[in-house]
Amino acid sequence: MAKYKRILLKLSGESLMGEKQYGIDEKRLAEYAAQIKEIHEQGVQIGIVIGGGNILMVAHGGINSMIAAEIMQEQELEPLDNSSIVLIEYKDHTYTVLDFNDLSYAQKAQEKMESPDPVEIYLTVHAETAADAAMRLNGQLDTALTENGQAQAAELGKALGNLEFAAVYASDQFKDIHTARIIVENSAVNPDLMVNQNMDLRGVGCGYFDGELRAVADALAGEEPTAHARLAAYAAADKTGMTENYESARQRLTGALQTICEETYSHGGGNVLVVSSELAVQLLAEALGSSEKAVALKNADVVHITFDGDVFTVHPQ
Repeated sequence: MAKYKRILLKLSGESLMGEKQYGIDEKRLAEYAAQIKEIHEQGVQIGIVIGGGNILMVAHGGINSMIAAEIMQEQELEPLDNSSIVLIEYKDHTYTVLDFNDLSYAQKAQEKMESPDPVEIYLTVHAETAADAAMRLNGQLDTALTENGQAQAAELGKALGNLEFAAVYASDQFKDIHTARIIVENSAVNPDLMVNQNMDLRGVGCGYFDGELRAVADALAGEEPTAHARLAAYAAADKTGMTENYESARQRLTGALQTICEETYSHGGGNVLVVSSELAVQLLAEALGSSEKAVALKNADVVHITFDGDVFTVHPQ
């Protein structure tokens, strides 16, 4: 039985883009529709609000000038410079031109491109899942967040709340996406930021041991094992031969993070949230930190990594 009889559901307009660069992703829309239908079939009345937010319209300067003149009831306005901004507010059924021919945004963007900030990666382990609560290994096993896990993600979002993220990434697994969304929703700066999905950020496949009791898997690798040692131990005992090869996992994960960092750096740098599984985050922290010492992690832990355009620096936990 549903806990609530009537709910108000707010969907981020930006999230409807899914994996597209603009517009509405039909696949994402269908996913939302299926989830909403499932809730409605439980007898829940649903009100839906889709966020509007800020809208960017790119057009010829003459067109933008004509639109502004119409709103301001002016006969003619000065020509607009290239890359200039006309800032228009729509409130209470009324349009107001707040700024005309503003070049400061273009100048700031150019300055960022010429002298980008470092990329600050907040590499995060997903919050507690049903598998974690049952003390089971879940490299690529995808189970839902528990209530405790959702609370962990919300607390982490509040702790990171004053950071302005340039982008947010998670694997295509629900446990990582859900963790990232809750963190973003609890941010004080940009709670409507879209979560980008990258399947190369998936957790490391542990083959036969995915879903196995964590104590059994840990006993194979010994005390305080590195990611390399853990995978070697799992592979040696894996009856199916399905444990992911360490080097393959390293190349996949570091390649995904390298691409994210280079893209963010080319757009001026900034903070980026990345969510994946515990073993994947451990592997990345150890590989990029060039450390032979194991990095011990638990649910909702964060590893801070800086990318300066060339070199990664893993900061002490």
